[in-house]
Order: sequence, then structure tokens, then C-alpha cells
Amino acid sequence: MTEMVLVWIVAPIFLVLLSFGVGLLPASLVRKQINFAVATALGFLVIAIFGSLLTISTVTAPYTAQIIAVLSALGLGVGFIRMRSLIRFEFASIWAGLLTYLAFGSPIIASGAPSWAGWVKLDDPATFLAITDRLMSVGRTTPDPVTSTYSRVIQTIFDPVGAGHFSYPVGSFMPFGVTTRLTGIESAWFFQPYMALSAGIVAMLFVLILRRNISRKIALVLIGTFAAMASTIYSYVMWGAIKEIVILIPITLFAITIFEPARNRERQEVYLYSFIGALGMYFIGGAAGLGFILPIFFIAILVKMFSKNQLIAYGMLGVLGLAVAVVTYFLRAGNNAIANILIPIIGDTGNLSRPLKLRQVVGIWPSQDFRLDPIHPLLTTVAILVASTFTVAGLYFSIRKGSWIAPSLFVATSAVVANSYLWGGIWLTGKAIAVASPIFLLCAGIGAIELWKFFRNNQMPIVGIAKFHHLIIVLVLFVGSGVFVSNLMTYKNVWLAPFTQVDELRKIGQKFAGQRPALMTEYSVFGSRYFLRDMDAEAVSELRVHVIPTRDGNQVPKGFAADIDLFDSSTIDYFKILVLRKSPTASRPLLNLKMSS
Repeated sequence: MTEMVLVWIVAPIFLVLLSFGVGLLPASLVRKQINFAVATALGFLVIAIFGSLLTISTVTAPYTAQIIAVLSALGLGVGFIRMRSLIRFEFASIWAGLLTYLAFGSPIIASGAPSWAGWVKLDDPATFLAITDRLMSVGRTTPDPVTSTYSRVIQTIFDPVGAGHFSYPVGSFMPFGVTTRLTGIESAWFFQPYMALSAGIVAMLFVLILRRNISRKIALVLIGTFAAMASTIYSYVMWGAIKEIVILIPITLFAITIFEPARNRERQEVYLYSFIGALGMYFIGGAAGLGFILPIFFIAILVKMFSKNQLIAYGMLGVLGLAVAVVTYFLRAGNNAIANILIPIIGDTGNLSRPLKLRQVVGIWPSQDFRLDPIHPLLTTVAILVASTFTVAGLYFSIRKGSWIAPSLFVATSAVVANSYLWGGIWLTGKAIAVASPIFLLCAGIGAIELWKFFRNNQMPIVGIAKFHHLIIVLVLFVGSGVFVSNLMTYKNVWLAPFTQVDELRKIGQKFAGQRPALMTEYSVFGSRYFLRDMDAEAVSELRVHVIPTRDGNQVPKGFAADIDLFDSSTIDYFKILVLRKSPTASRPLLNLKMSS
């Protein structure tokens, strides 16, 4: 129970305060009114940026967490001295963030033990834990020599082609790593709370976008929460995917800061906050991630030009259209620099058994697994059509009111989905669809509210006393139910990591640290890649350094386990310790080896 309180209450609150403090530093430079949600998101991104830079050097990497803590303390001190009257706490935003946090954390919280979702469904969380541990201890270095599954994973990520340079974006891991280092909690236990907290920050930002269309706080909270809980992104988080939810923070913040302050003519705020949003996007998503930012930037320029000189604006729009046509031509040609920079092509389907349906971008998909067809195709199609109608209405009313935040987000994410679908491959398309799904529901929420207000003001009847705005309420409940049922089905089919087993691996890794090398015959990516990293562990069916064949000369396929008796003694003499699963039917280990189980 104590660990649950630490990882689900204490650590998240600590990260929020840490981010808020760091976010007050840039806010104190401009000394303009700032919302708590914007300050927290700004600080989150500054941590991602500074953390990525500090971990470049092996000298500063071990002190990254302490440096961020000092910056946060400085921000809290200076911010409250200089900006106490300028900080705005919007409770609708905070409530939406809290509800979203609980919704994304509910499967693990309900289990009563620290764990994470996506067990045996996705290997990536084990890799993320390994990367974070490496970054926070010795920075962006590749182990030399490579002696274990852990070091092989680090080599694969940090130096995939042996070029001696680092290109993998690590910004999404930095707030996570800083928090675990400063609090001393086990990284694996904080993995799911961290993703849930990221979703909560997204919901808080959504409320800031919605408040121009919605005045009632309960509607703000509900729509902001449901938009952040789009079924596709919810399913990806329950799969253990971290970047898809974290990447929504810089995208949304960039759109808010480039349009909202510009409307109020606060140039310093626009330049500084937007720069932090774009830079945060780069360090979290890499160069290709800027594809989310550029459309928003171009729309902001066009809107500004249209307000000053429409002739020049139309000329710029024509030039932009020509540039898109040229880039599209080169993308279609393939095998060129533009294609490699803008749309990295990943031919591997990963854990996707097939391409996701494009209509999953709407965020309604009631299925036991988002890779499968929905259980009620007709009802799902109707719900998607209704939500799409609301989305179109939301775009129309937003543009008509001169509110470009939601439309720019819609255009940016739709463009990335389209590009990934045409050129990026199945795996990237799935990621793009997941990132775009909350934006579609956000626009749908705006459309539903605006249609309700329009029909209520016009009092248009349907039958008898029933009015069109009554129908809108029914349709909103229908769409909301679609999102709720989709996530409920995901919730019921979440695979949680078995706490007892992984905690035992953690204890083994600590108890036998430094006693190396070790061998695992069980398929356990979290054991070999992370928990047993200080034992130079290798797994027979995982990434490894040595060839570990069975007696018949074959190797154990990925994902399978093997009895220790299937291996010749000469094959495993190299290993000084065995880590085996307890079983009454398993063979006894060799006498010249230590065993841990």
C-alpha cells in the first residue's frame, strides 16, 4: 500500500510541482498572466529539453536530476515573488486533468499493486526503462564492450549503425527519469503513473482550448476529459506506448501559445513559449516530429497575413501549395533525402497484425483489442459518422469565431496521418492515428456545443415539443457512450505485469548485482533488459551477445522459454549464475553454477 501511495500520489504531485516550478522561469521573463496548466506544460517541456542536453555529456548526466530540481526551486521562488498575482488556477482544467489521470491509471490502481499495462504485448517499456537508467547514470554512451542483453539494447538504440553518434530522441523519458531519481522510487512502478499524468496534462490544455466555446465548468471538464480519453490513444497507453501520449503535450501547447497570446498581441510570450513548444517537440519526437508543428506555424502566419493584407496572404497560400506539391512529388519518388527526413519509413509492422483503420482516428472503437474489428460494426460506424459530423461543425464554428487553435491542430495531425498512411508504413501510421484521435474528439466536442447553442437559440422543433437541441444532447450521449464503452473494453482486457514476479526479478538484480555474467532461459524482456542489468544477464530468446544454441544446434525462438537441460554444459559454462523460473517439472541446474529463482 505504501508503494502505491508513493508512485500514484506522491511522485505525480512531485512531478507536477517540479514542472510548474521550472515553467515559472520562462514565465517570469515575460511577466504576463499565465495559467497553471500552461506553466506546468512549459516546465514539463523545459525538463525534456534540458534533460536531453545535460545527458549528452557523461560529466553532467549523473547530476541532471539535481540541476532540474535547482531550476524548479529557483522558478518557484522567483515566480511567486514576481508573478504571484499573475498565476491563474483554473479548477475546471485541474479537474479534467485529475479525472483523466485516474481514468488512465484505473487498471493498475484497481489491482492494488505497482505494475504497468501491456505485459507481453509490447517489448518497448523494458527498452524505455533501460534507456532511462542509462541516460540518468552515464548519459548517451554505448557500453564497451557489449556483454549482455541490456548493453545490446542500449547499443541498438544509441548507436544502431555503429556510427558513433546518438540520434534517438529521449525527451519523453527525461521528466520520468528526473522524478524517479529525485524520489528514489523504482522506475518500473512509476512508468504507468507517468503516462497517466501526461494524459492529464493534455486534458488540462484541452480545457484551455474549449473555454472559448464553453462557459459551463462541468461541460468543460467532461469534454476535455473525454477528448483526452479517445479510445485509440487510450489503447496505446494500455499497450505500454509512451511517446504517443507525451508528444501531444508540445503539439497542443505550441498551438495554444502561438494563437492565444497573438490574439492579445503579447509578442514576447508568443516567441518564447512557442519556441519552447517547438523545441520540446524536437527533443521528444525528433526531426520528423516537427511535421506536427510546421502546419500549425504556417496557419498562424497565414492568419496573421490575412488580417493585414489579403493579397499577400493569398500569394503566400499559393507558394505554400506549390511547396506541398513539390514535397509530395519527391515523397512519391522515394529513396531521397526529403523522404528520409520528413517521413521515416518503417517497414516492420511491429506488434500490429494489420494496418489500423483510418476511421479509428475518431477515437471510437469498441473492441477487445484495437487491432481487431469492433464488436458492433454498425453502431460503431454510426457513432463515428456522428462524431465526424460534430468535428466538421467544430472546425466551421471555430474558424468563424476566429479561434484557430483546434483547426490548426486538426490540420497538423491529419496531415501527419495522411503522410504516414501513404509513405511511412503500418507502424508509423498507427502512431499517427493514436496521436490524432484526441484532437478529432476535441473538435467534435466544440462542434457539439456550438450546434446545441445554435439550435437552442433558434428553437427549431422536430416533433411536438422535441427540439433539435434535444437531439444534439442525445447524439452527444451516444458518442460519449461510444468512447466510454471502447475504453471499458480496453480496461477489461488490459494485461498487467505480474507484480510478484517482476518484483522478485528486481530483488534478484539488487542482491546479485556485480556477480556476472548471468543467463535466463525464460523469456523475460524486463528481466534481461532492465532488472538484471547489473548482472550482465542474457536471455536465450532475447537480444543477446553470445550464440546460445540448444543441444540440437537450434536457437530458442523469440518469445519462448527453454528448460536448462536442453542446453549442453559447454554452451553455458561461460555463465556464472542462472536465473530460472521455479517449477516442480523443471530440470535441476548444473552443480558448478549458482542459481537464483
